[in-house]
Amino acid sequence: MPQLPQQQTPARKVLTDREDAFEERAAIMEFDGGMPRRLAGFLAARWR
Repeated sequence: MPQLPQQQTPARKVLTDREDAFEERAAIMEFDGGMPRRLAGFLAARWR
């Protein structure tokens, strides 16, 4: 009997420190600050 193809799960991407910091800032602004996701991401990207 032939084997059925196995569903492949994509490998998780390892974030750089900079990407991780961006995600953390955006999440804080979104959840604690009550901002929409797009605005929080925009502002987090401009943060230095």
